Amino acid sequence: MAPTQETTGNTAQTQGGAESTVQSWSTAKTRVLSIDLALLADGESIAVRIYNKATTGGTEAILYEASYFNVQYEKNVCSPPIPCLYAGSFRIIQYAGGTSRAFPYSVATLD
Repeated sequence: MAPTQETTGNTAQTQGGAESTVQSWSTAKTRVLSIDLALLADGESIAVRIYNKATTGGTEAILYEASYFNVQYEKNVCSPPIPCLYAGSFRIIQYAGGTSRAFPYSVATLD
């Protein structure tokens, strides 16, 4: 099956390391988060975290995390495909340094 766009938007990022949830889910699908890091500047960093539950009554915990620092040669990055059977979320963190920015993102489903 072809990928389907589930959601798109811009993160509302501020400095200081607070997490911003860009999407939550409760339905079983395989999801991929894509984010445009073209605005990331020298001295800045951002982290992408994916939280998921291992069981229906389980605790949401970090399943995947990637951090990006300074200007990026690869402007568009994406998460690996995440098979989401239970509740979870994609979250973005902008660490201290640089300017508060909004990063464009999209979430696609693969099934």
